[in-house]
Parts: sequence; structure tokens; C-alpha cells
Amino acid sequence: MKSFLILFIIFFYFLNSYSQKVNVYQDGSMGLENIKSMVKPWGNSFVHTYDSRYEGVKGTPNLFNSLVNSYLMGSGQEKYIQVESDIDILRNTVVFRDPATGILMEIPSDNVKELVFNIYDKDFIYRTTRGLKFEKKIKENKFYQVVREEPYRLIMITFKSFVKADDEPTFNSGRHFDEYRTDRKYYLEDFSGVFHQVIFNNITYDCMIHPSRLNKKELAKIYPEKKEIIYRALEEKPDSITIERILSIIDTF
Repeated sequence: MKSFLILFIIFFYFLNSYSQKVNVYQDGSMGLENIKSMVKPWGNSFVHTYDSRYEGVKGTPNLFNSLVNSYLMGSGQEKYIQVESDIDILRNTVVFRDPATGILMEIPSDNVKELVFNIYDKDFIYRTTRGLKFEKKIKENKFYQVVREEPYRLIMITFKSFVKADDEPTFNSGRHFDEYRTDRKYYLEDFSGVFHQVIFNNITYDCMIHPSRLNKKELAKIYPEKKEIIYRALEEKPDSITIERILSIIDTF
């Protein structure tokens, strides 16, 4: 479990230069009773059946698969409570341990304003997509990680899918395990507040919608008023489009 967290931190380490310091979120706390009406006992909704060919489950529906030190602000609240929590990506809920009873509880994404995970003294800020506008509509109220704040926000949404073992005799692919698959997608905000899915460094994803591969032409479609700046900035190494490079260009707008 510890190695899982280390891999997660390595994957997101470069995002930390855009996050805020943890002490910003430690000022003030609110009693858990203020959000009791929003929570309910947590339970796993997935039931697995077993046979002689079944080899178990790979992956997890959660973001970390471990309760992490965090600061939770409920909808309509102005202060945070410090809890150990995780995000159930499939159920769109925050799973946390009641500090008083130790019971695992969950709160739907509709009742969450912000959640800040603090891991190894680094912050990872999560909010929900409610109220955001997307070029391609996002189903459900999903949690997203803040990569860059306003103006022209860059966010990352983690999606999970559950794939059952393929154990039918006729079409057996040899996969004798259930699997939770993870897909991370980035979205960039244009001048009108609409988010566009973008792909960095020619990474392809198996997804339901078809995002534009990010290059100078596609970036200029998102920011047509800045086409000249974008083309000039990406004239050198046009095939190397990293998050850091895009953010540095946006900073000149």
C-alpha cells in the first residue's frame, strides 16, 4: 500500500509547483456535526462471484486505496475539518473515517466544496465539476484535481471503469480477473470559461470522446485571439508539448 502511494506521488510530483501550501488549509476547523446531514455509512456496492477460473480483482475504485490526511470543506461551509479520507471514483463520493467513532462514512460529491489531500507535506486540491462548462459534457458530478488555478484553469479528472473477468468458454481472452481501470484526462479552460479535453506528449487514451491532440494548431483553436503568440512560442520543438510548456505560454496571455 505504501508503494502505491509513492507511485502516485511520483506521477503527480511535477504538479506541486502549482499547488498551495498546507498551512493555508489548517486555519480553522468546523465540528463534524455541521455535515452529519450530508453523510452516510460507507459500503462497497460491488459484488463478485467466484469460480475455479477466477483469480480475484486488480486495482481499486478509489483514488489512493488508503485513507490519507486531508482537509474537507462541505457545501455551504466556510471552514475545513481535518479527516483521513479517500475518493471513491466510481461512486463519486469522499470516503472518510469519523474522527469520533472511527466508522467509515461517505459524502456525495454534490455535498463537497473542496478536498485537500496532504501527502508528504505536499497538497493535492480536489473540487467537483458541478457548474463547470465542458466542450463535451461530463456525466455525473466528478471530482477533479486542480493543476492550475484561474485564469485559464487546467484540471485533471480521474475516471475508473470496472471490467469483469472474461471467462466465457467461447470467447475466453485469458483474463481471469476483474479489473478497475484508470484513465486520467486533462481539460484546459478557454477565455469564455469552457473546458476542452487536451492530450499531452502524444499520449492516447481509450475514451468515449475523441479529444484533439494538443499541438500549436489545436491550442490556437482554444485561444484564437492568441494564435500569433502560440505559433511563435511553439515554433521550436513543435512536437514536444508538456504541461509546463503550455502553462508558460498561457502565463504570457
